[in-house]
Amino acid sequence: SHISYSFPSQKTHIAPLFGKVHNDSGKTKKVKNIMSEEKTDNMTAEERLAWLRERGVLIETSEDRLEQQKSTQTNLNNKEEEEDYDTITYVHIPHDESKPLQELSFRLSKTALGTGDALSNHLKPFFSTKGKDVDLTLLQNQATEHLASSDGPPTVSTEALKAVAAQGSVEVFSLVRPVPSNNFVGVNIYLDEVGALKRLSLNKRASELGAKAGFNPAPTFYGDVFVGRITNKPILKNINFQLGIDTSPDAKWLQGAMMENLQYQTEMNS
Repeated sequence: SHISYSFPSQKTHIAPLFGKVHNDSGKTKKVKNIMSEEKTDNMTAEERLAWLRERGVLIETSEDRLEQQKSTQTNLNNKEEEEDYDTITYVHIPHDESKPLQELSFRLSKTALGTGDALSNHLKPFFSTKGKDVDLTLLQNQATEHLASSDGPPTVSTEALKAVAAQGSVEVFSLVRPVPSNNFVGVNIYLDEVGALKRLSLNKRASELGAKAGFNPAPTFYGDVFVGRITNKPILKNINFQLGIDTSPDAKWLQGAMMENLQYQTEMNS
């Protein structure tokens, strides 16, 4: 006769080395007795596992336990990452007008909140990679003018100039300052501080954005730039700046930019 064994409501563990089936209710059945009734002596280990699973027995092998441990650890790591980091979005404006604007993001540790503008530090590697084509003559002239009032000959080595250019210096240009009327939320352009010395191309779209924010004449930007948002209340931290919503001509932050910049200047001059 055919006998089947099913445990639909209980998870059953098999310990193959000991030849027993253990279930959560504390009952124990001999694997040898169960399988001999079905004449399974000639089955391989894999066939026996398949045979038991077909009859409702849930089997946990050492490989299964390892996979479960890995899955549990992955879930814990993901949860930890979600709890310890914020994802901040910003927008890349290439100088090449044939290339579209692009929304990018970076992970900001919550323990770093209030320590400064993290996006500025995040972008340094991008600008440092473009340090190879710097015009050292222009940089030498600037350094000479800066050192002209100091004692001794105003000389700077070529190696020192190259090191400065390769560091990746980020200039932050405020399109909108954080003021009470915008809930202390500002918008910045991040650009290569020595972009002109590298003879990078003008970024017309970035200049147009500055004009829309109320700057007259429009500011001049060289090379690729990035646009991000910050707040300084209650602490200084980066917040999201999104493609589409924040880059459209009628974006909410642009509508009040001119008045908010005037408000900031008034407060600074008072």
